[in-house]
Order: sequence, then C-alpha cells, then structure tokens
Amino acid sequence: MRQMTRVLIALCALALVVSLCGCGGSGGSAGPSVGTAGKPPPPPPPPPVPAGTLVGNGLYTINTNGTGKTLLVAGGFDPCWSPDGQQVCFRLNNRLYTVPHSGGTPTQFTTGAEPGLPGGNTDYLPAWSPDGQRIAFKRYWVEGGYNRHAIVVKEWPSGPARLLTSGGPGFRDEYPTWSPDGQYVLFNRFQGGSRLFCVAADGGGQPYLVKADDSSVSGTSDWYRDAASGENWIVYSSSSSSTELCRLQVDAAGHALGSPIALPNGGYSSYYRFPSWSPDGKFVAFNNEETTKKGPVTTTYILDVATSALYKVGDLGDVDWSPVP
Repeated sequence: MRQMTRVLIALCALALVVSLCGCGGSGGSAGPSVGTAGKPPPPPPPPPVPAGTLVGNGLYTINTNGTGKTLLVAGGFDPCWSPDGQQVCFRLNNRLYTVPHSGGTPTQFTTGAEPGLPGGNTDYLPAWSPDGQRIAFKRYWVEGGYNRHAIVVKEWPSGPARLLTSGGPGFRDEYPTWSPDGQYVLFNRFQGGSRLFCVAADGGGQPYLVKADDSSVSGTSDWYRDAASGENWIVYSSSSSSTELCRLQVDAAGHALGSPIALPNGGYSSYYRFPSWSPDGKFVAFNNEETTKKGPVTTTYILDVATSALYKVGDLGDVDWSPVP
C-alpha cells in the first residue's frame, strides 16, 4: 500500500514538471493570442468612410463622418448636387431653386408657366445631368379632371424645358435619375405596381422597362458607372420587406443584366429611401425612418457595399452625396 502511494506521488510530481516545462520558457510552445480576460482580441474597427459631403432636407449639408451640419436654406426639400459640387438644386414652396454649396440667396429655376410645358401646380425631385447643363424633375398638374405627374428636362440656368413622359392619366412618373453618360433618364412609374423605367434624355422614343418582372420598386434610385470596368449599377429602394435596398447591374441604356442584389441595411425599419452612390461607387448613403417612443425619426446611414459595415452619420432625409470628394 505504501509502495503504491509512493508511485502515485511520483507520477503526480512528474506530471507537474511536464506541465511547467510546457508553459512560457524558451522551449515552450506559445498558444493562440488571447486578451487579458482569456478572450480573443476584438476585431479591428471598420475603415473610415471616405471624406465627402451629404445634402438633405432642411436644407442642410453634413460631412460623411457626421460632423459639420450646416443650414443652407430653411425649408428646402428634394436636394441634389450639381456635378461640380458647386450648386444645390432643391424644392421650395412648390418650385425649384438653386443655391451655392456654401449657402446664399437662392435663384428660382422653374415657374408655374414654363414655355412648352403644361401649367404646373408643383415641381419636385430635381436631378442634375452629368454635364451640368440640364436638370430633370417631376411636374404635377391637373388636366381634364386627372392628376398628372410627368418627367421634365429643363436646361440650366434658364433654358427651355420639355416633357419626357406624358404623366398619365392612369399612372404617375417620379424620381428621375440620369445615366452616367447623360443619354438616358431613369425614373419610377406607379401604375398598379411600381417599376423602374428608362427614357432617352433627348425626348426620342418611348419609355421602356428596366426589368420586366420586377414590380417591387418603391422609387428613389441612383446610377453609377465604374470607370475601370465599364459596369453600370443602379441602386434603388424596394418595397419588398426582405430587400429594402437593392443594386442591379444594367447596360449603358438601362436594361437589366441580371437579378437585383439585396444590400444589408441593419434591419432598423422597412423604410429605406434616397440611396446615393459615393463618387467611387464603394459606398451608398441613404436615409430611413426609425420608429421610436416619440414617433418616427429620420436617420442617415452610409453603407460599405463590400464589407457591409454600416455607419450612422446624421438625421437628414432625402440625402444626396456630393460628386466632388
């Protein structure tokens, strides 16, 4: 019995020595790196959002890092940047105006009696052409007892205007967006369902569907062309509960080349609107409406398309990303 006890003690001592030799020491094998509490180290922070400026309802600008919120024109809505980043076009009191990016006195751009256009009750949703010489927008008027909503193009700063679409009756056309080459205007048509259409910017030809079997569009889109690859991508808000933000590859004339790809958005709500590409096409800014105890709250987010990193940067609605970094 004593001999067995001695054997057990010796074995325990040997195990202790082996254990000590395997820890630390020059000949020891270091285990995986862990934190001070025995947990893996935290992942590195996501890369910063590229420097830039957003404009949104109010009429405010804000830096893409969430700082520097600045009032341009009180009560302005539906803003969009000029391609050189020097002007902002927006809606004020049912008409469109422009104002320098640094603020100042607005200049009226549209009137209710534009030559060549039906008398307009309201002008909405301007979109500047890539060459900076034209602005597309939606005009609303009443004709024959019907509400009409059509896409219009007018030369900037004070040139002629023309209808690109008829605006019904029986449907309404909204949310114009230019192709990167300025040859086409993308827009949303509400007619029973809601779909993306395209039309030649010179007024020739009839509007055509971007993707015939897609009826889940809720409007608000933006178009980006990758200069290196030549690929064209549309990002748009969808009415589907599972794909509130989507991107879709199209050809240069706006015909779909595949199926929509859902973009992650954090799952904060089902109201994601006004997506806008960053100048390099790697990020998308958008706004959504979050439900709180105090009621709906508008928030502004930026999404890294490649990594799905999501940044909350402000409280602006109808955001547009300046084309100039």
